[in-house]
This record gives sequence, C-alpha cells and structure tokens, in this order.
Amino acid sequence: MIEEAWRPLGIDTEEQIAEYDALHDGVPKWMASSFWVWVRDALTVRRRYRDGSGPVPMLNTDLAERMCQTLKIPIPDLRASGVSGQVGERQLLTAITTLQKHAAPLQIADYLLAHDSHASAEDLGAVLVRSKSAYEIGVRAGRPA
Repeated sequence: MIEEAWRPLGIDTEEQIAEYDALHDGVPKWMASSFWVWVRDALTVRRRYRDGSGPVPMLNTDLAERMCQTLKIPIPDLRASGVSGQVGERQLLTAITTLQKHAAPLQIADYLLAHDSHASAEDLGAVLVRSKSAYEIGVRAGRPA
C-alpha cells in the first residue's frame, strides 16, 4: 500500500499542494529557530571551572573566529579570561546575534559541518527536510557539506 504524504488541512488543490511542497532557498522564517539552535550547539563547548567542577557551556572561540575570518563576518572579540555560565551565555548570545546578520546563513552551517567534528549533520539534515529546504546534507571536497 502506497501511503499518501500528509499535508495540513486545507491543502487540497493541485496548486495548493505544489505551493506547499515547493522547496525553499536560504533559511525561511519557519526554519530559523531550529537552524540557529543547531548553529549554537555546534559552536558550544563544555569547559570546567578551575576546581574541576562544571561543565559550563562556552563559545568555541577558536572555531567561531576561524569561521568568521573565512566567511568574512565581522565579529567582536569574544575571548574570555575565565569560565562562567554568565560569560558563556553572553559569548554565545553575542555570537549568534552577530551571525544572524550574515547574508548567507547556510554558509555558516556548511563551514561548521566541514570543520567541526561535533556539528550533527543528521540533526541539521532533519531540520532541512522538515522545513522543505532546497538544500540537503552531502559531501563536497571530501567533507560533510
């Protein structure tokens, strides 16, 4: 038995179905929240306090700086002299707010997939599929992309 694709109530005509099923470029509004959560997770590292307690979520500043230099995204200095939940939250918030201004946000995901071992291709792939993105996870130049 072939199962018909589920579509929201009221999407019945061929024209409505074609519009609903159309693939979308970039990061459409309905994908933005999940996309930026994925980016934040990919840029987060867990650091420990000097006494060994923790872990505390902090920005992977080395990765963020390399990515921004490569993608030509101006970003403020987000290096921290110590580990704290408050500092980490401020770093991550500033980084994401800055990255959200980039004209081509999928370049950010592409860079993180290719250069960060803990960026989940599977999680991003699911976001792209659910959001009807024109893009999908694959391999380019021998790296996830």
